[in-house]
Amino acid sequence: MSIIYDALKKVGQKVEISNDPAPMSAAAPLQKARNSQFKGYLVIIGVLITGVAGASFVFRLIESVYKKNVAGPSSPIAVVQPQASITLSKGQAQDIQEALKVEVTAPAPKIENLVVPSFVLNGIFFSENKGYALINNQIAKVGDLIGGALVKKIDTTQVELEYSGKQVILK
Repeated sequence: MSIIYDALKKVGQKVEISNDPAPMSAAAPLQKARNSQFKGYLVIIGVLITGVAGASFVFRLIESVYKKNVAGPSSPIAVVQPQASITLSKGQAQDIQEALKVEVTAPAPKIENLVVPSFVLNGIFFSENKGYALINNQIAKVGDLIGGALVKKIDTTQVELEYSGKQVILK
């Protein structure tokens, strides 16, 4: 028992020798643990707030760059429509064309000889009263487009296509 008493005396002397004006109590280590735990929570909360603020800044920056580059200017563009019409004589119109150096060309002539691409009928089959055709190794039904041609009709022996207003029959 005297060993324990001597040890407590020495600890008591060390506490008294320290420069701390308040002697340490048994609750002091618990209080320090609580303070450090509280400081840890404050650090975590601070990091979260900083992260949210940083993310908000980045998203606003991206949004402003997007609006500037992709969405176009924020101010609407004014469209000016002519309020009056001017009638010019043929000579005046030619003078204006020469002054502006505008070349007027006639529209391209309409091509009458239309070249129809090659369509190969590979087969015809029916399923549940619906006709299907195998054209250029692609399965098509009425209403489908194959090579730019509309499938109009599928019979047991032939397929009717429409290509640029022309009727094409595959047998």
